[in-house]
Amino acid sequence: MTTTEGRSTAPVDGGPMTIEKVVVGVNIWGDIVGEMRSRFPDVEIVLEPDQDKVVAHLADADAYTGFRLTADQLDQAPRLKWVHSLSAGVEQWLGAGIAERGLLLTNSSGVHATNIAEHVFAMMLAFARQIPLLLESQKRHQWRDNDTFDKRVFELDGQKVLIVGTGAIGRAVAMRARAFGMSTVGVRRHPGRDAIPHIDEQIAFEDMHRHLGDADHVVICLPMTSETKGLFSADVIAAMKPGSYFYNIGRGGIVDQDALIAALQSGHLGGAGLDVTTPEPLPDDSPLWDTPNTIITAHTSGNTPKYGERALGLFGEILGRLRDGREPINVVDPAAGY
Repeated sequence: MTTTEGRSTAPVDGGPMTIEKVVVGVNIWGDIVGEMRSRFPDVEIVLEPDQDKVVAHLADADAYTGFRLTADQLDQAPRLKWVHSLSAGVEQWLGAGIAERGLLLTNSSGVHATNIAEHVFAMMLAFARQIPLLLESQKRHQWRDNDTFDKRVFELDGQKVLIVGTGAIGRAVAMRARAFGMSTVGVRRHPGRDAIPHIDEQIAFEDMHRHLGDADHVVICLPMTSETKGLFSADVIAAMKPGSYFYNIGRGGIVDQDALIAALQSGHLGGAGLDVTTPEPLPDDSPLWDTPNTIITAHTSGNTPKYGERALGLFGEILGRLRDGREPINVVDPAAGY
């Protein structure tokens, strides 16, 4: 198997894969499912979003696509060969024993790169232009004093962003950063591989610590794996540039949340844009809600009206490749966790 950041491929052993029945475990993209039925008229495509009823369809299913199945449900699917995750993260699938069952697992990495990258910049621009401060003044019917405002506003042009994780989302962030005149540093597992467009410098994870002090913005674009869990510890957060801004659109468990809160409360960090937290949903009594200069967006960065079109379009692409005996894309490496 060969693995690339953002998109993966793997050979199909034994030629074309026989796929006669597919179960789709979502109910919001019926029109796209209809298009798939037209494209693959000899494949039975069952739409069953009810997790309590899905087992009845799994007994003779060759493939499944959705957000999750439990280990018990997988036990009821003896013919299953391939599972496609409609999310990029696959920890729920690996936890259910996909690897141990020897099933092919693919994911939807890349389908939400555009909207999540735009979400990051919505938060970044909100801090640069002090939008939360202005909205607070608007609610109070208060005209903002320019002297106070001018001390907190800044420009992205000429600033540096450290992008931790250079898959599809990280690359989309880098492209937008360059458009705003920012310099970009990408943290990746294999910095010696081919240069990534829009990233000025590629560094390894073990070298990240010494670059944190130069970055005006740090963006986490990582999946949750055994290697990334707790990666941003108190020491790592302390090494960040005073007054810099932190963004997490990966998983909450990558960050020591208590240390992040302390860094924001002390003023060491200028602000944080968090789409993910620990736990989720965030309890209403969590101190994170009231932490200064923090934007919390409740795991909404992946939302886009184009998600179904992209995710099931990708599923259809992989389905066609498998049936033709060609290499599938977006194959998950269970050992790496993505």
